[in-house]
Amino acid sequence: MGSGLASKYSVRWRESRASCHVSWSTIGLATFPREVEMASDDAEKIRVKREMEDNESENQSGSGKPPGMETPRRKKEEDIVEIPVWKRAFQRSAVWPDKDEFLDVIYWMQQALALIVGLLCGVLPLKGFLGFAAYGATSCLAVFWYSTNFQDVDLDDTFGDKTTVLKEGFPSSLATFLVTWIMVYTALHAF
Repeated sequence: MGSGLASKYSVRWRESRASCHVSWSTIGLATFPREVEMASDDAEKIRVKREMEDNESENQSGSGKPPGMETPRRKKEEDIVEIPVWKRAFQRSAVWPDKDEFLDVIYWMQQALALIVGLLCGVLPLKGFLGFAAYGATSCLAVFWYSTNFQDVDLDDTFGDKTTVLKEGFPSSLATFLVTWIMVYTALHAF
């Protein structure tokens, strides 16, 4: 089975451990400590570390296979470590297993954006429709860009249509924008 696996993935054993490391890491069989350092996020580091420990225990039991030739074990449910929502919010192209968590991130992003645009509209003496238009355009464009370009979420497949994400938290963030805009404008320009 070991030679079949090697020919299947066309892995060539070279004298250098680094070359074996690169070729085995490309097919997902982590066996060397450098793999842990090279992992990009916490969940990947934990998964690689567990696989290394399992591989070491199999090697100690005398499986007879060279390092890296062990068959990968299946992931158990306790092996999957979930990245916190706030880390995924700032991670490009993050995986969102629960779409409600993604909508929560959109909600809080709308709130933060409402505060910032409200401050800007209050500092700049904007009045009337121009302030509303500035907030509406900024809010819709920022949410749409974040969802489609930064997070690479297919809005039609995930939510049914694009407007679901744009509507998430819009009424309450509009209230936050109005309160901030009115208070800052009144404090700076009314007296």
